[in-house]
Amino acid sequence: MRVLLVDDDANARRVTRKMLERSGHEVAEGENGLQGITLLRTSTFDFVVTDMVMPVMNGVEFIKTARRLAPTLKVVAMSGGGRTSSTDYLETARQHGAAATLHKPFTLTDLTDSIGQCFGGKAA
Repeated sequence: MRVLLVDDDANARRVTRKMLERSGHEVAEGENGLQGITLLRTSTFDFVVTDMVMPVMNGVEFIKTARRLAPTLKVVAMSGGGRTSSTDYLETARQHGAAATLHKPFTLTDLTDSIGQCFGGKAA
């Protein structure tokens, strides 16, 4: 499956990319929501994994725009917190269309389970 990974933290992006590739996914990356939207306009993806706390365009804005561009796109939102708890960001992500959420840091199993939630519980 083709996945768009959006996260402003280069190290987190690198680690998450490796996990996704280890699970057999083809990964494209954006370092903020605006880059993610640009990629969504030019390519097709099966799902998105996005951070919530980012500069330029935060995760909520990204999810709302992405869902307008591709209403059936599956979204996994992730957050390590920031100025508030990650739970607050992730609940907001769900309210705006994220099918699954992840608290950073997470394991490969956590990531795989979250992707499975997007696709009806089937491992993706």
